[in-house]
Amino acid sequence: MEQKQEPVYKFHAEGDNVFTKVNGRASYLNCAPLKEFLHSQVAAGKRSFAIDFEGCSSMDSTFLGILVGVALQLRKTDPPGSMALLQLGERNLDVVRNLGIHRLMSVDNIGSALDFASAKSIESNGDTVLADEELIRDAHKRLAELNENNARMFQDVVGFLENNQEEPR
Repeated sequence: MEQKQEPVYKFHAEGDNVFTKVNGRASYLNCAPLKEFLHSQVAAGKRSFAIDFEGCSSMDSTFLGILVGVALQLRKTDPPGSMALLQLGERNLDVVRNLGIHRLMSVDNIGSALDFASAKSIESNGDTVLADEELIRDAHKRLAELNENNARMFQDVVGFLENNQEEPR
């Protein structure tokens, strides 16, 4: 019998708060539904977001760029919203700090008091075979906007994807 894989993203929304748990690998292959979900929650008036990474084995720059985009959107709301990254673990925390994301969101080692066993899943079609180039480009642009080091680091990715988008298919 085939064992069903646990969803990568689960959430619990209550009042003004949205709690999200990341399980496994958060990457460009599976983060489009999360982006849509988070932006829809901001549009619905939610202002306090906490993301628990206790079960996250790794995350890529596209995933992080999506979080940056949501955090920037939250800063522009009235009243301004916030995002907290919880239980990143040493490796993921290093990535967040190296990219300067910790200046935009709070980072804490405390865990969420929520029991995510009954949380709802953010549905996806699993890892998509074809990556969404626009999603990847926009996510890397958000990271590049954070600081000069990121701008240098991601200029080739952004440039390639912008040029690729301009070419007829």
